[in-house]
This record gives sequence, structure tokens and C-alpha cells, in this order.
Amino acid sequence: MTQESRQVLIELLFLSLYLDDHLSLAEDGPALTLTTSCCGLSVKSVYHLEPVTDFPARPTVEGRNTTVPKETFAALGIVAECVSTDATRYILNGVYFTPEDGGRLIATDGRRLAGTPARVPSREFVLPTAPRSSRGCGH
Repeated sequence: MTQESRQVLIELLFLSLYLDDHLSLAEDGPALTLTTSCCGLSVKSVYHLEPVTDFPARPTVEGRNTTVPKETFAALGIVAECVSTDATRYILNGVYFTPEDGGRLIATDGRRLAGTPARVPSREFVLPTAPRSSRGCGH
């Protein structure tokens, strides 16, 4: 008997719960069971499997890829605390990357302002924190 290869997509958040312990996987018909232990107790999570073809195709990114230095990611974490979450102020819902003054990241929510030096691409842009609705104002 041959065993057919299957692909399974599980959110990283759920898998991160098992990173510090032993994890076993068992396929049971249309379900996948993940088993681990916590404080001496057996913990099981059951995921119902859906065919991979039910998910949309992974989009391809066109254009040039850029490697972001780890220092820039650290700087992004610093200024991201000041990004606005107000849907009516969508221009403030992101981090501004500018090559001025050797490179800077800037964010504000209208009350607080954060800026830090960083290695950034040679053109300015805003990295949004969430997609903006095409109708505006979060509607």
C-alpha cells in the first residue's frame, strides 16, 4: 500500500504553542491531530483538513526584491509603537521610510511622534500597517 503525500497549512500561532515540547502528528481521515504534553497532561488539538485546491493561489511578487537589514527591523519595532490605529487617519496608519539625512523611519498617531535613523531604500514610501479600504475611512 502506498501512502499519498498531503500538504497541510496550520497557522504559525498554533504551532508556536508546541515549540518547547515534543509534538506528534497523526492523520485520522479528514482530520490532523497534534499531540503534546503540558504539566504532565496530554494535550490534543484536532484540525479538520481542507483540500489545498480550496485555497487561492499564492500571489507572485513582481519587481525587485530588497533585503532589509536586521537593524532596520529593530528600528521599525521602535517607531511602530506610534503608528495611528484611527481608520479615518489612514495616512498615519503606517511607517514613513525616507532616505533623507542618511535614512530615517518616522511614525505618528497625531499625538506622539517617533523617528529613528535606519538603512532604507533610496526612495521614500509609507509601509502601511493594514490594508486601507478602497471606499476610505474604513467603510
